[in-house]
Amino acid sequence: MFTMKNTLLASVLTMASLPVMAAKPLTNEVECMAISQTAERIMAYRQTDGNTIGPMFSFIVAATNLGEYKELTKRIVIDAFKEPSYGSDKYKAKAISEFSSEYFIDCLEAYNGEL
Repeated sequence: MFTMKNTLLASVLTMASLPVMAAKPLTNEVECMAISQTAERIMAYRQTDGNTIGPMFSFIVAATNLGEYKELTKRIVIDAFKEPSYGSDKYKAKAISEFSSEYFIDCLEAYNGEL
């Protein structure tokens, strides 16, 4: 049975694999945006009521399309599940935005040496 949770998990993994599937080398900014979008989707999954880390982690462990991004994707999932899950849509949106922005900034800083 293909549930909404499975659809969301598949969506997250598709986003996580974008840098790997690129036909040509990506710029730092494009790669960081893809990582940020992955973080955003993972945190959105985290903020959905009733979602747990187990199914997400199982999908990532089994994924063959993540290449070099598999360990990073695992790290994003762990970091997301260390954050609280909020009941209010306002706080969920804020948590998602802040989490993805943090990954974008960290990525740029890693490429550019603390900007």
